[in-house]
Amino acid sequence: MVRGFPRAHRTMADLLAVAIYTPEGTLWRGDAESVSSVNSEGPFDILPDHANFLTLIARAPISIVAQDGMKEFSLERAVLYISGNVVSVYASVRTPSDVPGHPR
Repeated sequence: MVRGFPRAHRTMADLLAVAIYTPEGTLWRGDAESVSSVNSEGPFDILPDHANFLTLIARAPISIVAQDGMKEFSLERAVLYISGNVVSVYASVRTPSDVPGHPR
């Protein structure tokens, strides 16, 4: 439940548009209820209508609560930017655990 509305009654304004980009291409893109990670100041969460925000993420997972379930990405280094309910993550490289077929 977000802002008192059951999942079925949410609008696009209640969601974040999230995209994670690497030099190889788009790693993931979709709508999300929240994005969480850790920067040099500590853990943080991003919800719809969050203030504009720019941060660096180093060796910390990015957790996304998507409409189809929880997604987690482990990135070596990334820049995360949010503006107007659009979250863009620019990652330099993925860690081996995010490479398809790589043992975790």
